[in-house]
Amino acid sequence: MDVSGKNFRRTLFAGIIWVISLSSVAQSAGEDLLSMVREGDLASLRKEIGQADLNARYGEEGKTLLQAAMESRQAKTARYLLRKGADPNQAVGGVPLLIAAVAMQNFEMVKLLLNYGAEVDTKDEKGNTALIFAAYMGNQEIARLLVHEGADYNYENAAGKTPLDYAIQFRNAGVSSYLRSLNARSLSRFFPDYHDGPHIVWHGSEEPFVFYMYRDSATDQVGFRTERLGWKKNPFMLRGFSADTLSYPVHPGLEPGPARCPGVDRILVMGDVHGGFDPMKDLLIRYGVIDSRLNWTWGDGHLVFVGDVFDRGDKVTETLWLIYRLEQQAAEAGGRVHLLLGNHEQMIMESDQRDISTKYFYLTSSLGIFYPDLFSLDTELGQWLRKKPVLVQINNMLFVHAGISPGFLQTRPNVEDVNRLIRGYLHGRPDTTRLDDLKLLLGEQGPLWYRGYFISGSQYARADSSFIDSVLNYFGVKRLVVGHNNVDEITPLYSGKVIAVDVPYYTGQREIQALLIRDDRLFRVRADGTEEELETGSDGSSGKAIRK
Repeated sequence: MDVSGKNFRRTLFAGIIWVISLSSVAQSAGEDLLSMVREGDLASLRKEIGQADLNARYGEEGKTLLQAAMESRQAKTARYLLRKGADPNQAVGGVPLLIAAVAMQNFEMVKLLLNYGAEVDTKDEKGNTALIFAAYMGNQEIARLLVHEGADYNYENAAGKTPLDYAIQFRNAGVSSYLRSLNARSLSRFFPDYHDGPHIVWHGSEEPFVFYMYRDSATDQVGFRTERLGWKKNPFMLRGFSADTLSYPVHPGLEPGPARCPGVDRILVMGDVHGGFDPMKDLLIRYGVIDSRLNWTWGDGHLVFVGDVFDRGDKVTETLWLIYRLEQQAAEAGGRVHLLLGNHEQMIMESDQRDISTKYFYLTSSLGIFYPDLFSLDTELGQWLRKKPVLVQINNMLFVHAGISPGFLQTRPNVEDVNRLIRGYLHGRPDTTRLDDLKLLLGEQGPLWYRGYFISGSQYARADSSFIDSVLNYFGVKRLVVGHNNVDEITPLYSGKVIAVDVPYYTGQREIQALLIRDDRLFRVRADGTEEELETGSDGSSGKAIRK
């Protein structure tokens, strides 16, 4: 079971629920009994069961009656069979029914089996217990029941992991918090050194402070390192500590930059970063946007991030602080840095942490804090993020994280108005006269979530070229630049009217790319020092590689 993500899921569902249906003992007389069990026909079952072997396997699939009752969620029938003497510890295909019930998240069946004598720490062929599966599934109700019935919450499986290790690995906050409340063991040798920060917290009339989170693998310690800021004059320079040698120019209360920027000679566009700080930083250094000390060197150029800095990767905080820093330096040099909001920024600011990395889940759950609180309105980064735009127009191009849908276009959106509307919402001051507009803005057809340039959705068909033309005409632009949907490389769509830039380099399976716009020409920028001019006459076409 020392597997992760998709492989674990394959192992779980191939080896637990459905393997148990492969037994080969077929008894045609048992088909009727199985049908009665599945239909919950207790009256007929009582008449026909007679001297039948309650633990035998019936039918072509070779199922026991109790197994069939569990799979069809017939709790009354299962109780009847257990009272008649069905074995609660039976295992089919090497999988005890208790573990199968946990994998199905069938709380009632788990409780029944335990009440009738199922061994709470029964193991599958790989030595995994029911509590380990409850921790993986994130089912706190079942985990509590198993512990109440005596499950060993410090049990270590053959892979050397405990239930708490799996709750942490698969970011199941409820089970993790519950097991921690029991002082359950985590064999944290599986987790490396972690470090994250700085996080600046403003506390109204109280003195502000800054903190880092860390994990020291040598001592197996997780903790905070904090310092009081004192009352600073704005702006001020924060000098890093706790192994952080960088300095951070802090400008509380900065107002949003302009959402329309004409007359820009060169633009570099980064797709979804998702915490992939190092390749992004290296590309910016390679193309002379920043120097090796992370200072802006691109003069009056514009750098655009199309959203989704959050989630998946381990260096979200580093990425945010770099953008924060460059935003100020670029403005001083006559350039601009634009960070657009994506759906993952929305998720974090709406307290949805389902996609954070193991690093962030481990640190925050170990320290008893909620990851989205690191970016609340009480924090410097949280205040700064809530001022970011959804739409930005530079020259004759509109930049948006996901796209403009038919439903959204029907509201006749204005760039500044859309940005103002979401800004009020994220600050906890929604415009109550525009709630329908807000619902659309934040939903599946909104500019943070829409996928209609790539696929059909539950509420819309894939966009055609005529609709793209109507979007461009409405906003008075020549092109849309979008992220949100993975592409193998930066790709022109709709004859170059839409440019897709979300190359998922943060997965480690693609090389990072950026979109360079220079003299109204488009280039695919690679990390190896080459540029390819995009041929925008047809979808997905690429140009000749040229050395920069």
